[in-house]
Amino acid sequence: MHFDRRVIRGGILLGGAVAIAVTLVALFEEGGRSPQAWGAVAAALAVLAALGSAWTSQRVLELQEDALEPIIQVTFDFRSRYQLTQVRLVNQGASAAYDVRVEWDRPLITTLGKDVSFGPGGVLAVLAPKENASILLGQSHAFLDGNPDATWTGKVTYLNASGDHRSTSFTVTGEHERMALVHDREEPKTLYQLQQLPEHVEKIGSELESLRRVFEEAAHQAPVAQQAVASEQINEPIPGAALPLSRIS
Repeated sequence: MHFDRRVIRGGILLGGAVAIAVTLVALFEEGGRSPQAWGAVAAALAVLAALGSAWTSQRVLELQEDALEPIIQVTFDFRSRYQLTQVRLVNQGASAAYDVRVEWDRPLITTLGKDVSFGPGGVLAVLAPKENASILLGQSHAFLDGNPDATWTGKVTYLNASGDHRSTSFTVTGEHERMALVHDREEPKTLYQLQQLPEHVEKIGSELESLRRVFEEAAHQAPVAQQAVASEQINEPIPGAALPLSRIS
């Protein structure tokens, strides 16, 4: 609990204790039949009612402040990218977090042997509401095979919009994915295959371009071939053209 909240709650409780003490003292000193004693009791009850209302208002204010606080979570993402694993730093709150730092109790290392660090020098300047920062850990099976213990713990520290320091402990694990299906949903694989379509379409376009050139060459050569055939037909003698007219008659 924040220090300022403890002070306010302590003040309300102290005020209630004083009001009760004043009531008891008045009853013991003045007696149960004294009007002054019952006047003190009535005043103390009014104070207690006011303190109860103040307590309720304080709790409502605290809940409203909590709703506006950043909520920083560290998670593993095995499903967004096809056969790849990422670690994500997500702000689920309603305000930005500043100077975000992730401190690992055991270093988290990618399949390439690099330490995971968010931001330059391990400090992320700002993480806006509903935004996330992600780092690729590697191919899913390689990451899990390289980490027999796929559970990490640590602490996230940051500043809220008022500049107050906040710290949250976390535990993140990938053990639930170790024996899971490679594709528990069809969408990632389908999207991956759809991403290959432009390459195949480009190949088809290249083949069509080659066919177009072949047809153009064939169309260009066809009139030349027809002219050559026509010339040969003209030069051939016509049967019966050289016979005498007497024989023709």
